Amino acid sequence: MLSSMSPPVRGGYHELRVQYVEKLPIPKWDDTRRAQLATESKRASSAAHKRLALQTALTRRIPDLCPPEREPKLTTRLQEWWTLPDFATFRAEVKKVFKADIPLTDRSDWEDWINRDRAEIARLTAEIAQAEAQIDSIVYDLFDLTEDEIALLESAV
Repeated sequence: MLSSMSPPVRGGYHELRVQYVEKLPIPKWDDTRRAQLATESKRASSAAHKRLALQTALTRRIPDLCPPEREPKLTTRLQEWWTLPDFATFRAEVKKVFKADIPLTDRSDWEDWINRDRAEIARLTAEIAQAEAQIDSIVYDLFDLTEDEIALLESAV
């Protein structure tokens, strides 16, 4: 049984109790900052959903490249196809895993699809990073953090 002095632990984290939350220095928000934060949060979330949809759509089609007599088990490299540097590497991984090449009639379509979606995933990833940087900036400004405090925070993350 936990003593009344120690907060209970859930999932490795301490649960915050009201008496602890009341002591947190929560700054006053103005409507402009609140709107900026909401806009950037929505932008990051929207881009993340679009990125996941692109990643998932092609990943679901990769087993179609597997011959019917083989089990279409995807390696991590195939599951994360967008991290492969080029189509040749993707094709080599397909050959290695499925013991079969992408049919010649389909190669151009697969290459176009992979290159197009990889570029869009990179663009969305950059958009997410930009929105997150804006969110960080808004929060740092809200708490009036110094350059040293920001550097300390970012080095710990």
